[in-house]
Amino acid sequence: MNKRDLKNIAWLGVKKLVGRTNYEKIRTRYNIGYWPDLKNPRTYCEQMICMKLAPKPYFSKLADKYAVRDFVEKRIGKNFLTRLYMVCDRVEDIPWDKLPNSFVLKAVHSGGSQGVIIVRDLAKENRTKLIARAQRAYKTRFGSFTNEDHYLSIKPRLIAEELLIDETTGLVPVDYKCYCFGGTVKVIECHTDRFGNHLEAFYTPEWKRLDMTTNLPPSGDLPRPKHLREFVEAAEKLAAGFKFVRVDFYDLPDRIVFGEMTFTGASGWLHFTPHEVDHEWGEWLRNTKEDSYSG
Repeated sequence: MNKRDLKNIAWLGVKKLVGRTNYEKIRTRYNIGYWPDLKNPRTYCEQMICMKLAPKPYFSKLADKYAVRDFVEKRIGKNFLTRLYMVCDRVEDIPWDKLPNSFVLKAVHSGGSQGVIIVRDLAKENRTKLIARAQRAYKTRFGSFTNEDHYLSIKPRLIAEELLIDETTGLVPVDYKCYCFGGTVKVIECHTDRFGNHLEAFYTPEWKRLDMTTNLPPSGDLPRPKHLREFVEAAEKLAAGFKFVRVDFYDLPDRIVFGEMTFTGASGWLHFTPHEVDHEWGEWLRNTKEDSYSG
C-alpha cells in the first residue's frame, strides 16, 4: 500500500464522518484553497462540484473507458480509437499469453492515471507483480474518494489497448485536453510526460499560450500540433449537445487518437493561478445552455 492509498483511506474516513456534501467542501478547501459556495455557485470549480454531486445519467456510460468507444465510433468514426486487444470482467480472465509484448492495461471504471498500467515489454515483466498491480487497479473504487459517484456506477472491467509512444522522446505522447463549453473548444490543456516529469501548459484553439497553471508545474512552450485543427473539430463533434465536457486526444504523426471524455475533470479541484481564471471559466459555464443530449 503506497502513500496515495493511505491518504485516500484517510479521506474516506472523513467522508464517512461528515457526509458527502460536507466532505466535498472540506476537500475543496484543502485542495484549492477556498470554501465553495454550493448554493450560489459562480466559479468554474463550484459549478463542476455541483455537477459532480448531481451527475447526469449519461456520465457513467461516457466515463467508462470501454463503453465510450461505441459513442466515439458513431460520432467521429472508429479510426480515432486505439487498437483494443481485450476486455474482461476479472483479472483472472486476462489472456496474458495472447496479448502483444507492449500494451496499456486500464480499469474502465477509473479516472486520470489511476488504474492505468503501462507494459512496455511483457516478456520482462514479473508476472506475479503485474497481476497484483492489475488486481489493485481493478479493486480500487476511484469515485469513492474523489466523490464522483458516477464512476461507482460503472461495471468494473479491464481493457488492454495499444501502447502509444512518441518515437522521438520514448515517452507517452502529449495529452491534449480540450475544454468544451456548449460544444465549443475554449481551452486546450497539454500534459507532457504524464508518468514521469509531469508538466502542463494551456493554449487557445489557435495555439496562443495562456498565462495560467492549475495543479501541475508549467512546461516550456510546445510546438503547434500537426493535427490541431482536426482534433479540435473532432472534440467539438463529440461535445455537441453537452453543456460542458473535456475531450482528450493524442496527436500522432499519422493519426489522431481519442483518449477519454470527462464531465468532472480533476474532480472539480483545479487550483487556478491566477485565481481570476476560475471566475472567467465560471462565467463561460454560466452562459452556456443546458444539455440537449439525453443519452
